[in-house]
Amino acid sequence: MAIALSGNMAKTSPEESTPLQDRLMPLTAFEPHGLPVISLYLDLKPDQHGRDNYDVFSRKAFTDQLKRFEGNSAERASLERDVERIHEYLSIELNRSANGLAIFASSGTGEFFEAIQLQAPIDDHWLFVGEVPHIYP
Repeated sequence: MAIALSGNMAKTSPEESTPLQDRLMPLTAFEPHGLPVISLYLDLKPDQHGRDNYDVFSRKAFTDQLKRFEGNSAERASLERDVERIHEYLSIELNRSANGLAIFASSGTGEFFEAIQLQAPIDDHWLFVGEVPHIYP
């Protein structure tokens, strides 16, 4: 069962030059492994005051999700590693000129991590935690 949360809230790699469809195909073929998969969509456009607000959303949303899993379960451990990796990505690897970002992660399933920076904006922040990646329409 997927859980969805919504909020109103300069680097270049070879992966960024790969067509979007080619980057999404492996996500559609992802097989469930019984551990949570994070699908995080962030609107990277600054707010009316020129500030980014994706960080506030992601920290609160992840805190809420971690509460749903038992403290010493494999699911929670996997989710905690994913959250750490996502925050690291946001602080180090994020291209500030991007308008949208989609991240898919599940460290419990072979360190699965895919970040797709977009020039097209995403209308809102979304966090889905489920058995497979949630592909945004």
